[in-house]
Amino acid sequence: SLDPQVGTPHLHDQFGVVLELPVKEGQAVKKGDLLLRQDDRQEVAELKALQLEANSDVRVTASQADLDVKRIEKARLHELQKSGSATPTEVEKADTDVVYAEAQVKIAQLELQKAKLEAEKQQYKVDQMEMKSPVNGFVDSIDTSVGEVTDPQKPVMTIVQNDPLWIEFYLPVESAQKLKTGSSLQVAYADEQQWEPATVIYRAPVADAASNMQKIRLEMKNSANKDTGLKVQIKLPPELIPAQSTAAAADAQR
Repeated sequence: SLDPQVGTPHLHDQFGVVLELPVKEGQAVKKGDLLLRQDDRQEVAELKALQLEANSDVRVTASQADLDVKRIEKARLHELQKSGSATPTEVEKADTDVVYAEAQVKIAQLELQKAKLEAEKQQYKVDQMEMKSPVNGFVDSIDTSVGEVTDPQKPVMTIVQNDPLWIEFYLPVESAQKLKTGSSLQVAYADEQQWEPATVIYRAPVADAASNMQKIRLEMKNSANKDTGLKVQIKLPPELIPAQSTAAAADAQR
């Protein structure tokens, strides 16, 4: 059978009220299209406030200006000390004021960097309140509605990607072991005679010992966007046909 590649997008880490739901079941969507948005008005307002602080270097500029003044005062007092016009205490205080002002500049720079990180963190939170399509595909089901509270532990929507298609089937272990990833098999829909190539992309690393079968997955282009779940035929090369099937075919020919 043909299987779709299914995506079930989640809204991560936070509950929220659905504010916008711009898609409907069966609608075609492209990767990055908006599927759902939570009520993010409060978070967006907080983001704007954090961005204002992150984009302002007023504190750094003010502390740097204060440091410049303190350095000028320090130099002046050191010159006055040479002529005996400044006391040792005044000079020591000027030296200390410069050290303190230098520390204030560093603190202001750290606070600015912290503000930038806080704004980035809030931006990430706002972004998570929007759910966008991870693939080009179709909306298969919607499990929420506008006004409902979403649960971050549960999917709210299922997106199906029909192109490419996955074809999954089982082969006896002896035959499956002969298939290599990247090899090609011919596939046709059950009601059609046109064969199309499909590539082996997966062989289950664990075989079912009870049934002696192993799972195989093929990938096939589906530019016509045919529905998934349809039955197909797979043409196996002679070396992959189980011995019992070969013997039965020979008996039938005789």
